[in-house]
Amino acid sequence: MLKMDTVKKSIRDARIIGSAPVTSSAACLSVKKRIYDVCVIGSGAAGGFMVKELTAAGADTILIEAGGKGRLEDLHIHDWPYDLPKRGFGLFKQASLYGDDIGSAMVGRYLSGHITAGAIGYLKELLGKDTFTGDGATDHAYIPRFNQTRGQSRGNSGYAGGWGMQMNYVTWRWPHHAKSVAGFGSSYKRRVRELQPAMFQIGAWGKVEHRAGNRVTVDPKKVDKFGIPLPVVQFNWGENDLKLFRNMRESVMEVLDTCGVETVINRDERPGGFASHEVGTCRMGADPKTSVLNSYCQSHEIKNLFVVDGSCFTTFSEKNPTLTIAALAVRSARYIAERRRRGEL
Repeated sequence: MLKMDTVKKSIRDARIIGSAPVTSSAACLSVKKRIYDVCVIGSGAAGGFMVKELTAAGADTILIEAGGKGRLEDLHIHDWPYDLPKRGFGLFKQASLYGDDIGSAMVGRYLSGHITAGAIGYLKELLGKDTFTGDGATDHAYIPRFNQTRGQSRGNSGYAGGWGMQMNYVTWRWPHHAKSVAGFGSSYKRRVRELQPAMFQIGAWGKVEHRAGNRVTVDPKKVDKFGIPLPVVQFNWGENDLKLFRNMRESVMEVLDTCGVETVINRDERPGGFASHEVGTCRMGADPKTSVLNSYCQSHEIKNLFVVDGSCFTTFSEKNPTLTIAALAVRSARYIAERRRRGEL
């Protein structure tokens, strides 16, 4: 493992490093004896946009993925990308979470994401019907700001913040209900097949408070099989989060009851999170004492380091973060391009 001083020196020696909040060291500086203007670490929601904008602006740019080399056979169209083998983490993200590092004690703090509550029901009107119209891909319908549209705002629900609903975002490729159906043999199989086309999955996704005590650090003595220090996550739901969750869960069941379901499975009795929508830990702001990045996702302390992903979020609504991350990436890339043109980076 590289010492933190080595990582810092490597970052300062590079002309520009823009990325999701991960980077290694020497890999950014030279690939096959070639020096690049910009090194983007990790594609995600931001990397592709960064590379497109910076390349169009004339920067010699390279995109590097963290983690071990994957195989083509590991990729499946409906698999969650974060479940793929050898996903890995970049060294700099892990190392930078030490309290005496970049951003001082602010790095790693204000971890947040989405709080979720969901269930799967089987609609009586669709039992045994032929509803199959595709290859098992999800429908992913969406109801934004569900609680506000019903007058359940802070004034009469006892909590701040909002939540929306998403439907059918789990795969149809296997029968989720199979373990919940009683019986055995031909009658059991018949019942599983009867329920399958009637599946209706729904979940509520809510806003979570950003609190300094929710944070990520690393264990300096324990590493994974790639030699990366293991993350240590400290997180607790707040009182407001739990009030919001209870209202979310009640409304999910209300929708299923109104739709007319015969069986309900996988009901969330406790808050789930973060639905792979983790944000925070490198928040943006004007004051280096209370933030890690400026409004262009640029490190206050290292001017050629840009952390361009959900880490910069200071707050987070019930909406998915991808489009906001993409917009921030384009904005940051254009800022970098303009500063390069002026000779400031």
